[in-house]
This record gives sequence, C-alpha cells and structure tokens, in this order.
Amino acid sequence: GAGAGAGSHGDSFKALATGLWVQGLEVFSMRGAAVNDDATAATLARMPRLQQLDVSMFPYELMHGVGCISDITVRAAADHCPRLRQFNISGRHTPSMAGLTYLCERARGLTHVAVVSCPSLASLALDGGSCLRGSLTVLTEVTPELQVQTGLLGLGNDPSRQVLEAEQRAAAAAPSPDAKPSLGNSNIPGLPARLCDSVRDQAAAALRRAAVEALATGRAKRAEYSNGAFNVFVDVPPVVSVALGLELGELASCKVSEDDYRAFQEEQADSGRR
Repeated sequence: GAGAGAGSHGDSFKALATGLWVQGLEVFSMRGAAVNDDATAATLARMPRLQQLDVSMFPYELMHGVGCISDITVRAAADHCPRLRQFNISGRHTPSMAGLTYLCERARGLTHVAVVSCPSLASLALDGGSCLRGSLTVLTEVTPELQVQTGLLGLGNDPSRQVLEAEQRAAAAAPSPDAKPSLGNSNIPGLPARLCDSVRDQAAAALRRAAVEALATGRAKRAEYSNGAFNVFVDVPPVVSVALGLELGELASCKVSEDDYRAFQEEQADSGRR
C-alpha cells in the first residue's frame, strides 16, 4: 500500500517532531520521505514560521511511492503555518479539492501550489486554480519557468547537488607539480600538499558541526528530511569556504543523521549536568 515503506522511519521522524529544530524553519522538504500523515501533521503543528513546504513524491510520476500524504497533511499546514507561501504536493494522489480549498481559505499568503501528477486535482489544470483563488498560481506541469517560480520543483533545484558539485570540483583539482595546492576552487598560499586532505577534512567536520548545532538549537531556517537523515543549510564559515571551494556567505547543505542529531543533544545535556 501507499504507506508500506513508512514504518520505522516515519515513527522515528514523528518522535523528532518534539525537538527545537522545527521551530525556526522557513523552508522544509520531505520530498520522497517514507513518512505518513501522522508524522507530518505532528511536525507542521510546531512550524509557525514555515513559508515553503515540499511533501512531494519525486519523480512525480511515481504514483505508488512510499508514505501516505493526504488532506490530513494539507489541513495541518493550513492550521499551523500562517506564513506559508509555496506548497508542493506533486506526485501525491490522495489530497482532494476540499483539502486544497481549506488550505487556500486559511493560508491567505499562499501564492503557489504545485500539483504535478495529482489525478485527484486534475481539474485544476483546466482553470489554472481560479476556482480556489484568483491570485493563486497552480503548477500542473514542470517547466523551467515554474522551477524558478517555486524553487521547489525539479532535479535542477535538488539542494543535495550543491555539496556534490563542490566535492566534484575539489576532486577534479589535480594541480601540476609547480602549482600551489588547490582545495576546491581556492588556493591557499604556502600550504604543504600533504595538509590539503587534512584541511579539507577539518573543514567538512566544521561544516557538519555547524549544521548539527543549527538544527538542534532551532536556528536552522532551511532543511530537508529523507528516511533517517536531514540535509541542513547553514552559512558557510570562512575556513569552510576556502577548503571546499564555496562562496563565503552562501548557504551550504550538510547531511545530518538522526544519530548525529541525538548525539549532539546528549552531549549538550551532559554539559548541562556538569
């Protein structure tokens, strides 16, 4: 069934919903995660700042997917996320027109809803969503223009690509014998070649630590969750920007497992007891 794969991950995710991490998020994606309505509803109930939400199943044509996302999730977003502007439920075939109508009535700031490959909402393709609200943009197919409008649609906007591409750039940097050591796209004058890997490892560890801390303390504004792990976006610290070839001040994504998250919480609790 639709929720067949949503057991253990869904239960653990629901347990995580009581943490501080949910409270500061403005952008959150559970695209393709094996979680059900009860877990998403419990999480959305504690996300008052949320502006962009993606609970889609990608590829959108993968109708059988995993996890069951229905009007329960849609209504939870409507009831608890007053700042919601963009909502992607593409690839889900249980949300109804009644649920979407309720969302539009409650979330008055909503500007975009993506319903690609949602057969129960196919009628929206005929009137462009005017039956819900005249100012609402309803996205029923994937185009480059729509990807730009939402920031939530398509492989081109998959946040995991950012770090992957940075790692590929670093791996491709094969300096000539007389060239300065290169880390990603940046050079560090005077750094011995044998220390390059060490510096890169330290930078990656610093980025991971910053991501875990931001998530656990509720300071993260953008995150994703998929089956046991988060992808957290944090500001790039100077040493990380140099070592990994990222732009200073941009957001970098970093994987944080549930175990990493809980270990940090235990570490903080132990520090508090000392």
